[in-house]
Amino acid sequence: MENQPKLLNPPPRLTTALIGGFNAVANHVYLILPPIILDVFLWLGPRISLERILSPVIDDMNTTLQQLGSADMTQLMSTSFNLWKQFAEQFNFFSLLRTLPVGIPSLMAGSVDPATPLGGFTRLEVNSTAGMMLIGLVMVIFGLLLGCFYFSAVSRSSNGEKGFIFLRCSAWQAAQTVLLTLLSIALILTLALPGMFVISLVTLISPTLATIALFLVGLLAFWFLIPLVFSPHGIFTRQQNAVTSMLTSVRLVRYLMPSVSLFILVAILLIQGLNQLWSVPPANSWLTLVGIAGHAFIATSMLSASFVFYRSATAWLEENLSHMAQVRI
Repeated sequence: MENQPKLLNPPPRLTTALIGGFNAVANHVYLILPPIILDVFLWLGPRISLERILSPVIDDMNTTLQQLGSADMTQLMSTSFNLWKQFAEQFNFFSLLRTLPVGIPSLMAGSVDPATPLGGFTRLEVNSTAGMMLIGLVMVIFGLLLGCFYFSAVSRSSNGEKGFIFLRCSAWQAAQTVLLTLLSIALILTLALPGMFVISLVTLISPTLATIALFLVGLLAFWFLIPLVFSPHGIFTRQQNAVTSMLTSVRLVRYLMPSVSLFILVAILLIQGLNQLWSVPPANSWLTLVGIAGHAFIATSMLSASFVFYRSATAWLEENLSHMAQVRI
């Protein structure tokens, strides 16, 4: 029986990545300014409302459901429609500046609390669907470009670059960022559309079963998307194109699933857990600035740690794969 090739060294340690990421941001603390500026703008700046467009659509859907749906389903969905109407009234369309998978992290994106310490805000209305789509497209592109500058700076700081790190984003990185976003949207739609169809069919049978189906579909989608968690990193660390970067991420997660899963778990617990703390001050209190600054530091540090982990993990993987290939020869 042939001996299996042995690994040259153990996989990279999570603690090393976390320490490296936090130290990099501590040495370049100004990197937290982009998230702070974005959150302050979303909090105190003007807000774009979609109420005039979305409210009539929600009312029409509610009326149609009352005419065609059963009494139980109508009662079940009425609460959802009320929540959607409240969301349409208070949602800030500027939140689209917080883009994924590349973008500036934000604590205030998606917030529907209208209160501010200034006593109010300027409300801008969108009156047409075409205007909504155009404004949304412009904000998403602008958000991706801002995210490109931000990711590039954090990536370089995590690599030990000394001195002041200027925000710069090459045309290549910007183009690949947009392409990565389009590919991600296409993949999500590919997973979501069949899932929505299944959930719709199950809803007709039983709303309770629909809740279970929604959970299972979400869990399955999450499982498929985990291997792509490091898709942006190859663009900013190795100058890879979007497709190659996605494939590199899949290969990395395939070989290091336990370590990657632990890293994702720690990141979620740190960011989302502390978000509960940062959100304690009411929106009309200046103490919210403390939460915004705290979130900016933690989110930037975790992004930096992910770049540290990605570099060490890819180096470890390539070294060991090369070693095992030579042993087999």
